[in-house]
Amino acid sequence: RVVGAREEMAAPSSSAGFGGMSSDNAKGLALAVSSSAFIGASFIVKKMGLRRAADSGVRAGYGGYSYLVEPLWWIGMISS
Repeated sequence: RVVGAREEMAAPSSSAGFGGMSSDNAKGLALAVSSSAFIGASFIVKKMGLRRAADSGVRAGYGGYSYLVEPLWWIGMISS
């Protein structure tokens, strides 16, 4: 059987998953949302570490390095 060019280039049919979305699209959406939440949480943890370090020494914006000894800041850095 000879297959025409239009049949070869047609997108493969996929089963409808979440709300008519293909399973690949649903997986992509889940990965995008979860990575966004993880990056946001990491930013918040780093910010909390910077604020805690600023309370105990010179702020990083003014040349202080007290955030380097703050464990919360390191947790945020490693998780990002």
